[in-house]
Amino acid sequence: MNDTELILNALQMGAPPRRKVTRMKPIFDTGFTVGPDAIFKPTKRATRSTPKREKTIVAWKSIDFVRYFQKSLSTFGIEAEMNPNRDSDWAKKVYDMFVDEIGGKMTNYILRDYIDWWIGTYAVAKASQPLGIFSLMREQDVARFLKQHTRRLVGTPKSMTKPEIQVSPEELYKMSGINLVVMGHGVVEAYRVLVANDEKNVYAQLSDVLKSCSKQVLAKVLDITIAKRYNKEDVVDFISVARPALKFHGIEKKYDNIDYTQYFTEA
Repeated sequence: MNDTELILNALQMGAPPRRKVTRMKPIFDTGFTVGPDAIFKPTKRATRSTPKREKTIVAWKSIDFVRYFQKSLSTFGIEAEMNPNRDSDWAKKVYDMFVDEIGGKMTNYILRDYIDWWIGTYAVAKASQPLGIFSLMREQDVARFLKQHTRRLVGTPKSMTKPEIQVSPEELYKMSGINLVVMGHGVVEAYRVLVANDEKNVYAQLSDVLKSCSKQVLAKVLDITIAKRYNKEDVVDFISVARPALKFHGIEKKYDNIDYTQYFTEA
């Protein structure tokens, strides 16, 4: 049979019957089905999202300085005492302190540089103390910073001749509450401030603050407390107040033999 006869026979036989195509069932449920080759599928072009432009320092508001301070401290592993609304107002006050010293030469860049300088100078040394925007408000620190930046700023800061101003426990309480008083001045001073302000449940408030402290901060608070002597009118059993927190951190034995009464004398 020649080629011509083969072709004629094939035409007479007709088309071959269609067979049902079966697909192999997946062994594991992959969440998608096998389809035609992806090469032949039209693909949608991915849309590029426009990256959000970072705010320039010139456009920073007081809350931006608060966030910058908090973020900068965190690079040293230090957690700041933060309250956005309160700290935003304090950042404005810090800015105004510079305006009082250098007038119209004050810019956002100077305040940013002051934050960097302060953290680099004091943060690690004061890590055991409560730190916040209020820490930037010492006139002596502002004056020292300005003195070191006289090449950039013309004029002598007025506060160079002013004495350092210490924040009293009462003032600190009015600015930020009892927590910072406890951590900065000890249990007895905090007790005295609460009583003077007719606060209720004084012992419970102090105990709650101490229980929120880390082991290191709690030990620091007790060390600050026993480093002073107090008026007998302000007597408070600070060891009993601190005992729940001391037990929680496993350091109560260190303070078991302390007689709190010896720290209070006649006026």
